[in-house]
Amino acid sequence: LAAIDQPAAYCASFEGKLDSALAVREFYDAFFALGRRINNLFTYAQLRNSEDTRNPEAQSMYMRIYGKYVAISGMLAFADPEILKLDEDKIRDMMNDDIMKDYAFILENLLNKKAHTLSEKEEGMLAAMGEVLGGPGEISSALMDADMTFGSAEDAGGSQHEVTNAGYILLQSSNDRVLRKNSFEKYYRGYSSHINTFAQTYATAVKAACAEAALRNYKSSRAMAMAEEHIPEEVYDNLVSSVSAHMDLMYRYLALRK
Repeated sequence: LAAIDQPAAYCASFEGKLDSALAVREFYDAFFALGRRINNLFTYAQLRNSEDTRNPEAQSMYMRIYGKYVAISGMLAFADPEILKLDEDKIRDMMNDDIMKDYAFILENLLNKKAHTLSEKEEGMLAAMGEVLGGPGEISSALMDADMTFGSAEDAGGSQHEVTNAGYILLQSSNDRVLRKNSFEKYYRGYSSHINTFAQTYATAVKAACAEAALRNYKSSRAMAMAEEHIPEEVYDNLVSSVSAHMDLMYRYLALRK
């Protein structure tokens, strides 16, 4: 992890200097190169942790790179607000500059988010809260992947099969209806026994998303989430309406599966 401190410090050295196409280009070159290195470390740690979420060494590795990512995000949170302080015409001139052709979309996207971008200090504070805001997701993942146990399900021949999150779909794909039924009941009984914990972590995640959306001047957390992917909210509404209107087909499918 210490190897990324120097490139992170180099990126931070651009603070107060992002006022020309050349400076922004050099910053983005360094910023995205740093991002790729962090992503490689994060992916490695995440995969090692996924091998056995009960392994304390893997947990420590994952949490250390997660913490480093959050710290660097806070350190470099100045960039977007600083660029957006420039006149829009100047930013668009940068977009049309040949040296910025690789980052024209980045700047266009930045302009689209101008109304939802906070000050340098506020962006830094939000970035520093990354681990806290991501807490509900981490808690639920640890509960599902490390702490929860589902027991074993018996098949038609009397053999026992361990039920796990990773192996549940395989059990449900079995030709043995008894095994499918027993594994289904064991699996969801395990979740039901933790229903209050899941409800509380989910409620906290929703509150965190709503709070960030309000701070960023979005009308809802859904609007914030979809704006990130440039998807109109109507797409979500149409999808829900279409699925709801054809639920009879799902019910027919489930009846056949029985």
